[in-house]
Amino acid sequence: MKRKKSRKESKPKFNLLIIVFVPLIIILLGFRIIVYNQSFYEKEFQKNNVYETFPEQTVDIEVGNLFNYLINDKKLDTTFFNEKEKSHLKDVKDMIDSAINLLLILILLFFILLIYFYNTKQLIIFFNSLMLGSFLSIFLILIIFLLSLSNFDDLFLNFHLISFNNDLWLLNPETDNLIKLFPQQFFYDALSRIVIYSLLISVLVLIFSFYIRNRLKYNNT
Repeated sequence: MKRKKSRKESKPKFNLLIIVFVPLIIILLGFRIIVYNQSFYEKEFQKNNVYETFPEQTVDIEVGNLFNYLINDKKLDTTFFNEKEKSHLKDVKDMIDSAINLLLILILLFFILLIYFYNTKQLIIFFNSLMLGSFLSIFLILIIFLLSLSNFDDLFLNFHLISFNNDLWLLNPETDNLIKLFPQQFFYDALSRIVIYSLLISVLVLIFSFYIRNRLKYNNT
């Protein structure tokens, strides 16, 4: 006769979910902060001399159009980008939407797990797992950072090969305005910012979870 699996025996699986969810949530949060940060774009345009290629007013208008398209789901009605660039931007929009939707789903599942551990009076286990997830986040973020330092070109190439199932992202810097607005240096700086924000969030979550875990232990003694 098969022995019924107890609730206690199933908990390690939930612990593993927390540990896996935390790095994904933190990195996606860093990604979301950068994608929605228009001031970062403007600073990059100045840094990369984009305003020497296009009038500042033109850049502001077209970036506003891009934000409305990628984030606010409005139609990309412009002749600034050619049809190939618009097709690639559709792929970029799909990727951003998928990343944000995944982030929302993971956050929802995270709070469901928090409620579960609260109701089963196992919050210490929850915050232990949160600490481990924070450590894992820091480790993964540092790996990404080291890879970007050692060979960003390969990292950039592999990202596009994984993220897109076509070659529309292979743009010509001589003729395509999209790559003139967003040269490779822009993406290197964006990744650097994502690393910084994600690392900061990871450290804050680690400190918070460590503090709450110790308070719970103290109250249980």
